[in-house]
Amino acid sequence: MAITIVRECFGRRFTSSANGNETAIRVYLCWADSNYTDLDDVLADAITAGLPDLNDIYSASSSDLIVVRHAPTEMDKEKDLYKIIVEYASDDYRYNFPTSIPWEISVSSVLQEYEANTTEFDTTGLVAGNLLAVTANQPPLNAAGLPFDPPPMDFKGLVRINLRKRVNEYTDFGTISSWNELFGYVNSCNDDAISIAEISGAKYTMWMENIAASNLKQNGATYYDVTFSIIYDPQYHYQRILNAGYHDKNREMITLKNGEPVSQPWPLDAAGDPIGGDAINRKINARYFAFGFKEDKDWSVIGLPTLW
Repeated sequence: MAITIVRECFGRRFTSSANGNETAIRVYLCWADSNYTDLDDVLADAITAGLPDLNDIYSASSSDLIVVRHAPTEMDKEKDLYKIIVEYASDDYRYNFPTSIPWEISVSSVLQEYEANTTEFDTTGLVAGNLLAVTANQPPLNAAGLPFDPPPMDFKGLVRINLRKRVNEYTDFGTISSWNELFGYVNSCNDDAISIAEISGAKYTMWMENIAASNLKQNGATYYDVTFSIIYDPQYHYQRILNAGYHDKNREMITLKNGEPVSQPWPLDAAGDPIGGDAINRKINARYFAFGFKEDKDWSVIGLPTLW
């Protein structure tokens, strides 16, 4: 078995804004002449074929960097293609690993589909776990004065912020005192205005979608590779809940004209009475609650990056 290095497909240098340490990443595309069952064998044969080995020097800029890590992955098993990431750093980086590595940041757009309406929620005073006052939600009407069926859909643009940091321990994240405390921020919203990667958000506009961590070793030392996925929504993170139920404000069962109990929650008006008329009228006059369903937390204690 043998490995052929097809080409270098990506290369980039980074400079930490915190300490000025340089790092670099180079990505190589490799082809195998037969199936490998162990990525360590792929790496070993790729180094034999000319892939930069540990401690090799990269002199592409003013300061020399050395290879500190390899990360081989399988791209296409049928075609025997592999991708190998080669990570470089300065001597200072090597002796202060992993805290010398800067935050890795990427930002992407996310489109969220929703049912269009002509009335926006007033989210002033939205607090996690609290219902706002009932809010009218007039749907768009056609020329006959009736709701479109099916209702028109629209999209709103959200922003996903992906962060990655390699640390010695959870204590490298601000004033976090345990891994349990850090992972307790999953599914929470920011309780105050915050800026992350130069994106400024008012309270309740940032949602911690996910936090993941993996335990890795390098040169005999253990460290943690931690990633954060955050969704920014300038219109706040809240649920829209139809004001409906099986009982009216007097706790009496809502019934149909034939006296039979309703088989599904019935739309209620702001006073808690059943909305009468046909299904179209009930849809036009439906009312909703805005419900802050995310727990709000103090994100400033994590020490997330404010700049790129």
